[in-house]
Amino acid sequence: MNVNRSNVSLSFNDYVGHVLFGGQGYAICFGSGLLLLTILLDKSLRQRKEMRIIAGQAAANLLSGIGSAWLSTYRIVLLIQGLQSTPSSPFNCVILPQVFLAYMGGYSSALMNLVVSIDRYIAISQSLKYRSMGIEYANRMLTVVAIVALATLSAMFLSSYFGLPHQENLDRMCTGVIFPAWFLKYHYSFVTGVNLLSIAIYMGVYFFYRRLMKQTAPQSGSDDEVQRSAKQRRLTVTLGIITISTFIFYVCPTTFLAVSTWWSKPVPQQYTFIVAAMTRTCTLINFVIYVVRQREIRQGMWKLLVCRIHENNHVTAWISTHQS
Repeated sequence: MNVNRSNVSLSFNDYVGHVLFGGQGYAICFGSGLLLLTILLDKSLRQRKEMRIIAGQAAANLLSGIGSAWLSTYRIVLLIQGLQSTPSSPFNCVILPQVFLAYMGGYSSALMNLVVSIDRYIAISQSLKYRSMGIEYANRMLTVVAIVALATLSAMFLSSYFGLPHQENLDRMCTGVIFPAWFLKYHYSFVTGVNLLSIAIYMGVYFFYRRLMKQTAPQSGSDDEVQRSAKQRRLTVTLGIITISTFIFYVCPTTFLAVSTWWSKPVPQQYTFIVAAMTRTCTLINFVIYVVRQREIRQGMWKLLVCRIHENNHVTAWISTHQS
């Protein structure tokens, strides 16, 4: 590979976009990683199937955040070293870990949004059946998401390898076309279509939930049952708010890109920049919603940050052992 060092002097404006993207990526890594670790390390959270699904959603967002942060850092380093004009091929760009991680995270996030909506639909419309479902139900859903995401990732590699000439017609910044036109249509249609389907399902959740609240008398039963129902209701409302946020900051921008690719209308780079910034902002907003709305997640995060989460698990295990 030829190494061409650029002698062009760069200004702050040449770095600012990558710095902003990288900052969003690192923030996503922190928020999604913290949410994922909180659920996995807190026994009371990870034993709840709905929380395990949310952990899967956090893992998908984490992949996307790692890819975004890594890619931005990679481009900044190239700019600093003057290697941004070094020739590269589309396939060499696709196989960069930071590139395929970002795409893998995008597919997985869309699929996890769909899984979350399906989970809430079952929880509201078939509450008795949902209570009897074990943690294996959540594990199966996550396995299906992983298989579909990996299959789509494989199609991404194959489309670039067989669909574009193996010529070094790009540079190492990888800001040009790295996929054939048909795959771009598939990519944006897949992400947009899956997210729209998840929103449509959650609209059904909303109507079921509204009717249920009108028909349900004041709850009676054990304190555990009342608390469990209250947690389910609160989580349903929280995820409803997140669905609205996802529609505004993620689905609308990606729909714009999907329509543009089908109409073969090139999207100006500044618009692509705005769309990418909005989708990353959506992930950060959703993290804040989880923290603000879900007390058990907020408490678990605090315990994790002050290194008390294992101590809490030991106490819980001791109580369970001595009560049995």
